[in-house]
Amino acid sequence: MSTATFDGAGREETGIVTREARPTDVEALLGLDEMARTDPGRARFIRGAVASGGCIVAEHGGSVVGYGVLEDSFFGQGFVSMLYVAASQRRHGVGGALLRALVLRCTTPKLFTSTNASNVPMQGLLARSGFEPSGIIHNLDPGDPELVYVRVLETDGARMPADAAAALLDARGFAEVPRADMRPWNFVLGDANGLQIDVHAITVDERGDGVYGPAERGEVYPAEALTGEGVIAGRRVRCVSPAWLVRFRTGYEPRAVDRLDVAALCARFGIEVPEAFAPTEAPIGIRYERDAPLSNRDLGGLLQPHLPEDERRDHVAVLERSLLWICAYEGVRLVGFCHLAWDGGVHAFLLDPTVREGYRRRGIGTALVREALAAAAAHAGLEWVHVDASAVLMERFYGPAGFRPTSAGVVWLDDVRAGRGA
Repeated sequence: MSTATFDGAGREETGIVTREARPTDVEALLGLDEMARTDPGRARFIRGAVASGGCIVAEHGGSVVGYGVLEDSFFGQGFVSMLYVAASQRRHGVGGALLRALVLRCTTPKLFTSTNASNVPMQGLLARSGFEPSGIIHNLDPGDPELVYVRVLETDGARMPADAAAALLDARGFAEVPRADMRPWNFVLGDANGLQIDVHAITVDERGDGVYGPAERGEVYPAEALTGEGVIAGRRVRCVSPAWLVRFRTGYEPRAVDRLDVAALCARFGIEVPEAFAPTEAPIGIRYERDAPLSNRDLGGLLQPHLPEDERRDHVAVLERSLLWICAYEGVRLVGFCHLAWDGGVHAFLLDPTVREGYRRRGIGTALVREALAAAAAHAGLEWVHVDASAVLMERFYGPAGFRPTSAGVVWLDDVRAGRGA
């Protein structure tokens, strides 16, 4: 039979736990499966799958939100005969978490499944999960052929550890971030806070090279690239060496985030900056300085030009509490400014990026932000730079500079002082 309806394309990041179904789950499964409510055959199928140990459930917030069934009666191979997600929980990564759990449980060389030709979201999930088309069956559902898919487990050893890692991260709030270039051996996991993990699954061969994806593709991480060592939560782990991390980013047109990564790596490990990552030329006649001496008159004239001098803020006092600041000059005239506040730990905050009227739309603002981020990347121990911006500014200005949108909150203290909103 075909896998049940799954609407899993483009989901939110959320925490999901998968486990083997227990007899006490049966009533919950019968309640969430709409067909089981009216079809006695479907209800018997669910009870039998739970009793046989072939049923996996997904939990979210302590409630069962989906289930999958694995059988081994398909010509001696594994077969996912059911994958079902509660209607209210679709597009939240539940189907992907269930499928990963079923892949990890399969003990046969191949794992098959099928879905209707009309179920495009399920086909997308299967493609992202390493399944390939294997055939088509007509005359089961009128006018809606059954598409058969297979994943050959005995030859995709690099993906199996990735499946296991992804299954563990599901419970920690991570889910796959849909991208056009996703492949079974390369995908991105993200959480609701904007954290992302770029997964590259490799299999180390007898020469010590890391085979990247199917061997026939011929892509490898050279053994010498895998000689790095890092520390995660106090545990020493093997990793790609810093020099090779920089080198791997020179094979394509660098994005803003690549420029930030390379700047941080080169500053931290004393690596020569590749030509493709050399700082871009500033607009003609504009120079940038870090932590230049500034007066209240300088900053007030730029940041609050509409106010009389005696009504402006004490900007110099603010600078004394800043981690760093970047100034843009034309000759001796201050035409742009931004600064970073700091919590004394791993977080910094980009504040007051401003370009003088008459100098805007010349790339000065973007250059200021990039200079600030490059300086932050070279600061030992600093890990995150935050910014508060509207959706439009995030898309048009901060996003191209390397920022990612995240969920955040703010409170206006005048409301607190007035007793509003408490």
